Order: sequence, then C-alpha cells, then structure tokens
Amino acid sequence: MNNPERGPLSDALATAFVDRSPFGSLPIPQPGLPASIPPRVAIQYRYYDYLLGERLGEAVLTNTYAITVHQVKKLIAVLFYDGLYFDAGRCGLPCLALAYPHEADRDWHELVRITPTYEAGTVPLDIADFLSNALKQHRPQPFASRLGTEQPVH
Repeated sequence: MNNPERGPLSDALATAFVDRSPFGSLPIPQPGLPASIPPRVAIQYRYYDYLLGERLGEAVLTNTYAITVHQVKKLIAVLFYDGLYFDAGRCGLPCLALAYPHEADRDWHELVRITPTYEAGTVPLDIADFLSNALKQHRPQPFASRLGTEQPVH
C-alpha cells in the first residue's frame, strides 16, 4: 500500500480503521479521485488559551486516497479525545498556541468543521497522513491518565 510519490500510507492506519472500527468496516481508500469527491479537505479548528483567548485556524489538505468527509468524521470520532480534541502539531497542522504560553495552557485544539473543497492546499499534508498522525498520538487509556494522574478517577 505504498505510493512512491507521496510516501507510505501507514498499514497501522488501514488496519485500525478497517478491522477495529466500532462503526464497521470502512473500505481501504485507493489513490485516485472519483469525479464526485473534491480533491481536498478543509479542516477548521480552534485553540483556547488559559485566559480563554480564542484563535481560529483553517488548513486545506490534499486527498490523494479519495477519503470521503463522512469517513474522515467517523475516524476522527474514534481517534480524537471526546471526538473533538487533538494536538495540532503532532497531527501535522500549524499550532495556534502563542509562542509564550501561560504554564497552564495545553496543546489541545478543538475541531470545528471538516468540509470537502476545491480550494488550493494550504499545508503540505494529505488527509490520510493527518489521520495516520492522529492514530500515532492516540493512546486508548482512561481520561484521568491522559491528564497525567497515576490512578484513574472513579
């Protein structure tokens, strides 16, 4: 499943999404776009700092494997914390946090919207790679342990 023009699509990504998806099997996307699927995906996301200052961002990603927005939303529901929160930097998107954050600020960004688009790409990233990066950062564990506590809260 390697495409020499854009690098390998993670086998772990395909395995996780096809075999272990709670939404049922999703077909493994193949390179090439059907006429009905726009060539790119726009992701809008937001960051709140400690003082509740809000920064909005948008990134337009390529869609080499013709993954539908519906499939992307299903995968994000599994991969992102609470289906909304992700670390933009680890997923390959520009981080919206300020350069000198407050010590209580977190790296988490909130997903606002995902839409298909014909706009030009704004970041050199494919939606499949974005999802693969989200899979790498995803650790299924109790929420309390994700916050850094040693014992889960009951």
